[in-house]
This record gives sequence, structure tokens and C-alpha cells, in this order.
Amino acid sequence: MKILKGILLVGILTLLLGMILPWWSIGIAGLLGGLFFGESAFKSFLIAFLGSGLSWMILAIYIDQKNAGLMSSKIAQLFNGIPSESLIIATALIGGLTSGLSGLTGYFGKKSLANKNTAE
Repeated sequence: MKILKGILLVGILTLLLGMILPWWSIGIAGLLGGLFFGESAFKSFLIAFLGSGLSWMILAIYIDQKNAGLMSSKIAQLFNGIPSESLIIATALIGGLTSGLSGLTGYFGKKSLANKNTAE
């Protein structure tokens, strides 16, 4: 249940930060997800990857539907006519990887600070 809460909160934070900050703000959402919801390195990566990746995929599908696929079809022509759905998947993967690696950073930062406090 904690993982689902983390995925949902990272996804919402990704969308909210994306409204006011540049695209790399998903790193902030992933970092916070790994910091507060990560119980292990894998779970931290998974929470951040799925939260931001799914958010970006849903947003890309929404934008693609709003403009009747015009933009994605033109961009797909630049890449030798790949299907426009592949661009949506690539968008989700890029967002997910960026946020997932940030989630790992948050988890290892939390672990590092916890180890530092116990050593003293």
C-alpha cells in the first residue's frame, strides 16, 4: 500500500511541478518519492519510475488526443516514420528513468544520512 501511495503522490507532484518548472523538475518529484517512500533501492526506483513515467505517458496521450495526433505524426516523420505511439512510450521511458534515478538518489541520501547519524 505504501508503494501505491508513493506512486500516486510522485505522479501528482510530477504534474504539479511540470506546470511551473522545466521538464527536469520530475527529478525533484522522484527524489522526494525515494526519500519518503523508499524502503529499498529497488522500491525507490520503482516508485519514482512508475509515478513520473505514467504521469508523462498520460499527459502525452492527452496532448496527442487534443491536437488529433498532428504533432506526434510530424515528429514521427523525422524519425523515419516510426509510429506515433512509440514516441509516447519513449516519452514515458525518458521521464521514468530521470525520475527513477532521482528516486535512487533520494534513497541513498537518506541511507547515507542515517548511517552518519548512527556513527556519531
